[in-house]
Amino acid sequence: MTNKKVYFTDWSNIIWAVSDISKMIGSISTSAEEGRMLTWSNEKTGEYWLYLIACDSGKPHFLIYEDRAPTKKMYAVIGYCDYHEHEVEISAYESQGKEVQQ
Repeated sequence: MTNKKVYFTDWSNIIWAVSDISKMIGSISTSAEEGRMLTWSNEKTGEYWLYLIACDSGKPHFLIYEDRAPTKKMYAVIGYCDYHEHEVEISAYESQGKEVQQ
């Protein structure tokens, strides 16, 4: 099996999304996968609630964990994603820890 590296030809969608989101909700908490995944955490709990994944197409994909997210910041991100037509996934957890997709 060969490790194939993917190189984006246009990072502009990712760069604008990271810049705009960081202005709205604060600095990035961590990065992984050579910068292809970025996270933001809840300032009160320290839990990661927002993930930005750079898709192979160079477009951002957002994953929000609703139960960990600060409400106003979460809605700001959802509105941003809707306006800019970025993919966004919202996931919630029940009290028993079972994941529920919304």
